[in-house]
Amino acid sequence: SDSLQQFTGVSNAADAGNRATTEILGKVNVMNFDGNLDGIRIATQDVTYNSDMVTNGQQALTEADGSIFYLGGSSLTTAGGMVVSRAITTGDDTMGEITMAEAVGSTATIDAGGGMVVFEAGSNIRVSQIRTTDGFVTLTSRNGRVIDQGDTDTQDIVAKELRIDAELGIGVDGPGGTLETSISNLEAMNEMNGISLINMGDLTIGGIQSTSAATLRRELNSDTDNSTLISLPTLNGVVTTTGDITITTTGSMTVNEDILNKGEEAPDNISLTAQTGSFTVNQTTEPADTNMPNVTNIQANNGSVTINAGQDVTMNGATRTSAENGNASITAANNFTANTATTIVTSNGSVGITATSGNATFNGSTDIDGNSGSVNVMAGGNITMNDTTNIATNDPANASDMLGNTEFTAGNNIVANNTTTITATNGNATFTAGNDLTANNSTTIMTTNGNAMFTSGNNFNSNNSTKVSSSNGSIFINVGDNDIQTNAAGLFEVTINNPNADFTATDNSNFTAVGGNLMIFVGNDFSTGIKGTAGKTIMTSSVDDVYVQTGGTAMFGGHVGASGGGDVLVNSKGDFTLQKNTLPGMNEIVVGAGGQVVVVSQGKIQYNELSDATVQSATGSIRTVDRMAVPLIRNISPRQVNVIGEAVFTFDLGLPGETNFTVFVDWGDSTVESFVFQEAGPQLLRHTYKKPPNPSNPGAAIKFLVVAITDPNIHFFGNNNFVNFGISSDDNPLRVGPDLAQRSGPIDIGSFLEPQVDFPLFLSDLSNSRNDPNSTLNSEFLGFIQQALDPTNPFTMANFAEAIDNLTVASDFSEFPVPVSGFGAFAIDLPEELPPFFIPGASVTPLPENISDGGEEPDDLDSASSEPEEKTEEEIVVKLRVLSPSGQMLYEFNIPQIYLSDPTLLWAKLPDGRYQIVIEEKGGAAPVIVRDVELKEHEVIRRFDGRRREESGDTTRVEPN
Repeated sequence: SDSLQQFTGVSNAADAGNRATTEILGKVNVMNFDGNLDGIRIATQDVTYNSDMVTNGQQALTEADGSIFYLGGSSLTTAGGMVVSRAITTGDDTMGEITMAEAVGSTATIDAGGGMVVFEAGSNIRVSQIRTTDGFVTLTSRNGRVIDQGDTDTQDIVAKELRIDAELGIGVDGPGGTLETSISNLEAMNEMNGISLINMGDLTIGGIQSTSAATLRRELNSDTDNSTLISLPTLNGVVTTTGDITITTTGSMTVNEDILNKGEEAPDNISLTAQTGSFTVNQTTEPADTNMPNVTNIQANNGSVTINAGQDVTMNGATRTSAENGNASITAANNFTANTATTIVTSNGSVGITATSGNATFNGSTDIDGNSGSVNVMAGGNITMNDTTNIATNDPANASDMLGNTEFTAGNNIVANNTTTITATNGNATFTAGNDLTANNSTTIMTTNGNAMFTSGNNFNSNNSTKVSSSNGSIFINVGDNDIQTNAAGLFEVTINNPNADFTATDNSNFTAVGGNLMIFVGNDFSTGIKGTAGKTIMTSSVDDVYVQTGGTAMFGGHVGASGGGDVLVNSKGDFTLQKNTLPGMNEIVVGAGGQVVVVSQGKIQYNELSDATVQSATGSIRTVDRMAVPLIRNISPRQVNVIGEAVFTFDLGLPGETNFTVFVDWGDSTVESFVFQEAGPQLLRHTYKKPPNPSNPGAAIKFLVVAITDPNIHFFGNNNFVNFGISSDDNPLRVGPDLAQRSGPIDIGSFLEPQVDFPLFLSDLSNSRNDPNSTLNSEFLGFIQQALDPTNPFTMANFAEAIDNLTVASDFSEFPVPVSGFGAFAIDLPEELPPFFIPGASVTPLPENISDGGEEPDDLDSASSEPEEKTEEEIVVKLRVLSPSGQMLYEFNIPQIYLSDPTLLWAKLPDGRYQIVIEEKGGAAPVIVRDVELKEHEVIRRFDGRRREESGDTTRVEPN
C-alpha cells in the first residue's frame, strides 16, 4: 500500500544471517538495523533514514522511486561495505533527490570505511558528511546540483578519490557555500553555474582509474535484475560548460588532465590555488585525441585563468594554459618552472607569471602570447630561458590603447640561453634586472608602436646575436655605471625605423664589444651622454666593427673605438657630439685610428666641456682643416707711446685657414675693448691714452692684456703626426694667484678650456692703475667678456663660467714703452729709465732656505746700516717685505739680523723686484724701514727716498738723520 512502512532490524537477531530485502510501493522509514553478510537492499518510493543503520562490512543498497532522506542525527555505517543510493522517479529521470541533513549537533553521516559510496539522483544531491578511507565517492546529479547542505566547519566529503557529475552546478549556491572536501584525487564535469571546491591537503586533478558499472555490479554480486541500480559517469579532468571553476587546496595541487571552462556565457573563469604547497601540471597520459594530442590544458574559453601556489609552479611535458577572453595569471611564492613544451596564451587579455621570491625558468620550448593584452614575467631571483622561447603581444584592433606590453622584471639576472624572440605590438617591451641582462644565444626583441626599455644594475651582455628593433618607438638602455657588451662572436644590433624616435643609454651606460659587433641604426637621436650624464663608452676590442647610423643627433660621452682593428662608422644626419668623461682617471676624449679619421657632417661637430683634447693618427692623417683647438696669439709688438698718448701694437692671430676670432684688450687704463677678426694673420690695434695710467710715475711702461676667444666650430688638422693640444691649469690666465709674483710675472701663460675661479682672477699690477688686489675692475673686465658672449645674464662668477664653458681661450701680456718724460701734459724728467717689475725672460730664483719666521739671529748688528738708535738683539726683529711695483706689500718674512750689516748678501739671493728691509721693536714701537730698493739681476737699480717709520698701518715718510 501507500502507507508508511517501518523497516526495523534488531541487533543480534536470530536471523541475522539472512539477507533483508523489501520491495514495497509505500514509503520506508529505516528506524534501526544491524545486518550481516549479504547486507540489505531497499527498493521502494521515498526512503528516510532517521536513526542508525550498520551493515558490518556488507553492502547497503537503497533505490527509491522518489527521494532519499538522511535526517539529522541518522547514520549509515558499512565498515567497508559499499554504499549505493539511487533516487530517480519512474517516468521522469530528472526528479528525485538525495538529501543529507546538516546542522550543528544534528548531522546525517555516511561512513563506508574502506568501501565506495555511489550517489545518483534525478535532481539535487545535498551532502553533509560522507566518509571513506580508501575508496572513491561518485556523485551524479542528472538535472540538479551537488551542493553543501550546511556549514559545520567539517569536510563534506572525505575520500581518496572523488568523481562528480552535475547539470546545474557543483559546490555553488548551496546553504553551506562551497563544497568542502578532503580528497586526494578529483574529476568533475558540470554543465551550468560552475564548480567551487575547497580541499584539505594535497590534491590531484584527473588520472582516476575508470571503474565501469559492470565491474561495480560484479563487486556487488548482483543479479541482472539489479543492473538499473548502477550508473557511473565517464569523466576526464575538470570541465564546466558555463560558470567559474574555483578549486582551492590547502596543500599542493597537481593537474594530470584538462581543466576546461567552455565559457558559453562570459565571463567564465578558472581559479586554481595551492595555498601552502606547489602547483604542478603534467602532460596527460590519456590517449591522444584529434584536437589536443597528449596536451594537458588549463583553458577558459571565455574568461580568465588564475593559478596560485604557496610554493612552486611547475609545468611538465606538453601543457597549455589559455584564457581566450581574459587574463592568464600564474603566481608562485617561490619558483616558476616550465619544462618541455609550455604554451601560455590569451586571445583578449594579459599573461602574468610571477615567481615572488624564487626563479622563473623556461627549460623547454615555450610560447607566451598576450595577443591583445600584455605579458608580464616577474621573479625575485632569475628569469632564465634555456630553450627556444617566443613571447608576443598583439593589439591590432586597439592600437591606441597601448595594451600590448611585454615586461620582464627580475631581482637578479635575466638570461636567454637559447633562441629567444620577444615581440610587442602596440605596446612596450621592458626588461629590468637587478644584476645582469644576458643573451647567450640568438635574441630578437621587436616593438611596433611602442618602446623597448632595458634596465640592469650591472651589465647588458650579448654573447651571441642580440637584435633590438622598434618600428615606431624609441629604445632606452640604463645599466648604471656598467657595460652594454658583446662577447665571443656576439652581436648587439639596435634598429629604430621611426624617424622621430630616439635611442638613449643613460646613467653612464657603456657599450663594449669584447669579441663581437655593435650595430646601431636609429631613426632620430642616438645618445650615450645627455645633460651631463657623461662617461658612456662604445668600444670593440676585436676585429669586429662599431656601426652607428642615426637620422638625428649622435652624442657620445666616452670612448668610441674598435681597438682590435675593426671599423668605427658613425653616420648622422644631424649633430655628432662627444662629451667629456667625468669619471676618475678618464678626463680625455681621444679620437684615434690605425688609418684615416674622416668626419663628415651636414651640421656641426661639437666638443663640449673639454679638459684635454687629443687627436691622434698613427699612420694616416687627420683631415678637414678649418680650426685649431686653441687660438694662437704670437709676436705681440708694441710701439712706443707717442707724445699725444697714441699707442699701437701688432700681433699674429691664429693659423692660416682659421676664422672668426673675438679679441678682448685690457689697455691698462681701465679701458676694455673687444674686436672681431674673421681671418687669422697679422693684426693691428690702436688706443689713445688721455693720461698716464700711473700718475706717480708717468714714464713707467704701460702693461696691457690681450685675450682671444674662438667660436665653438672646431676642426682638427694633422700631418701624419701626433697632434696634442695640451692644457695646463697652472697656466690658466683666469687663475692667477699670489704665486705669480715668485714666477716674475705672467711669463709663458698658456691656454685654457675651463674656468678656474678659486683664486683672484687678476693681480692688481696687470693693469697699471689697479692698486687693490680685490679691485672691482677685475670683475668689470670679466663682466665685459661675459656680456659680449651672453648679454642676457648679469655678471657673476657662475654666469661667467657658463658663458665661456664651451669656448677656447688664449691670452698674452705685453707693455708699451713710454718716453722717460712721459707724454701729454705729464712730462717729467727723471734721471734714469724706470724698468717694470714684470720683465719678460727674467729668471725665477726661490727665496733662500735660511729665511725663516723667527729663526736664530746673528750676534752683530751694524748700527751704521740701521740708522735708528741702537737696540739690543733681544729688542728688535728684522723683516723682509716683497712689494709690487706700485708699492703694495705682497709678503713679509722674518730674516737674520746679519742682512742689516751687509744687505748685498740678501740681494744676491732675491729675484728681480721691489723689496724693503724693516726693523720692528719688540716693545711695540712702529716699524722702521731701513732699505727700500728695486733689484734687477741682484743689483740695486733704484732707491726710494730715505728712511721711513710706519704709523697706524700706513707708510709715512721720515727724513734721514
